[in-house]
Amino acid sequence: MVTSHKHIPRIYVVQLNDVFNLNEFQVNHLVNVFRLNVGDKFIGFNQSAGEWECVIQSASKKLVTAERVLLKRTFKHRSKLCIAFGIIKPDNVRLIIEKCTELGATEFFPLGTNYTQRKDININKLKTVATQASEQSERIDIPIIHDPMTLKNFVEYLPTGITWMTALERFNGTKPACLNGDIGFIVGSEGGFSDNERKLLVNKTTPISLGKNILRTETACITCACLYNFFN
Repeated sequence: MVTSHKHIPRIYVVQLNDVFNLNEFQVNHLVNVFRLNVGDKFIGFNQSAGEWECVIQSASKKLVTAERVLLKRTFKHRSKLCIAFGIIKPDNVRLIIEKCTELGATEFFPLGTNYTQRKDININKLKTVATQASEQSERIDIPIIHDPMTLKNFVEYLPTGITWMTALERFNGTKPACLNGDIGFIVGSEGGFSDNERKLLVNKTTPISLGKNILRTETACITCACLYNFFN
């Protein structure tokens, strides 16, 4: 049984050694927000070390030293859930990263498409969003966020070993019947895919329908993640 840590602060620690120091952001989170002090407990985790109950050894406004005392969980590998999406407004990209991380996405692929108006995104900020979403949702791993690439290059070098599906608006096909194993979804930006992009995707991936309504990019990404969770 997995024990909830709802009332104990939970943070991602890169180097979760027997004794470790926390960074400035984490110090502020534990000392100033949660008012923790020497002897208080929190949960530290990362994919390689697992999830640990930790105790603060010393604390100041700028430095917290802690030790891990009890292993709670180890990381268990699971099927991949990849989300590739056309780049949209920054706030909506953050929503995709946050909610799909909570729903178990393991990798994100931001794509430049024919209808993409924004070509650049702040990967570092998005990694912070993914980390905070993992802390909140009690994940042990942090999803990978890849650097942006064009849709053409992405489809040409599709990551292997993954069943790739493209969510096409106004597509008359059926909804996916089963989503077992490593799954990847491709979602367009505002305006969907151009005719040439649709042809390319239909030839290289499995087109699927998410229903009759036209969904925003962030809604479609979250819907895909929910579909995956329904079968896994």
